[in-house]
Amino acid sequence: MDDAKLYRMELFQIALAEKVIRISCFEEKSREYCQDFIVSDDIPFDFDISIAKEDLAFEAKKAEKEGVYASIELTAIYRKIVERLLDDDILLFHCSAVEIEGKAFLFAAPSGTGKSTHVHLLRSYLGEDKVSYINDDKPLIKVTENGCTVYGTPWNGKERLSNNISAPLGGIALLSRAKENSITQLTKEDAYPGLIVQTYRPSDPIKLIKTLSMLDHMISYAPIYSLSVNMDIEAAKTSYEGMVRRLEERKGYA
Repeated sequence: MDDAKLYRMELFQIALAEKVIRISCFEEKSREYCQDFIVSDDIPFDFDISIAKEDLAFEAKKAEKEGVYASIELTAIYRKIVERLLDDDILLFHCSAVEIEGKAFLFAAPSGTGKSTHVHLLRSYLGEDKVSYINDDKPLIKVTENGCTVYGTPWNGKERLSNNISAPLGGIALLSRAKENSITQLTKEDAYPGLIVQTYRPSDPIKLIKTLSMLDHMISYAPIYSLSVNMDIEAAKTSYEGMVRRLEERKGYA
């Protein structure tokens, strides 16, 4: 990065997960990236973050080690936001999150498994007007005593699929590829390993303990499924009937 740019700061505010955050950074494209979430500077902010050259150096070194190539500054911004939001019982979960019939459904899997493809199939099966993207990569989840709420963010994957919306959590699917489509609800113990690898885990021990506690509560509030799918439209039917319809049936018997 040009050294001159490191001294020309951008200052703007965004609203994420019902928190207003003031951001001080170097690149104008970071403001542009967050444009759908920007709010007026006149609104009081809940907290602020500031990006320093040391933050960029840390992210550059980490990206080189892991072979991940993305905007260094945007990664630095989101890391600071996510770690601060843990204080407000909000965590980052790597998944494709959609809203269907007023509930958020999350599809989690290692990169390249096909979670985004599966969401495309769902939108084809139900109709695009019936399935709204919350975030296709890195949504935020607020964990409370009464349940969990899933929020969209600008950090939404290569295809930039998200909306500035939120919905109560209805269910989580740990997705895998298979020849035959099937869905099975998991016990808390069986679900935990698959969930923890998709959850942002801070290096600070105290924050890590809190993250694990929040994840434990999240598992208690929403059903977790093992979803095996192929790339046929029948896969969408399997996940819809096994997650959305099943949730409605439970409400009917409540």
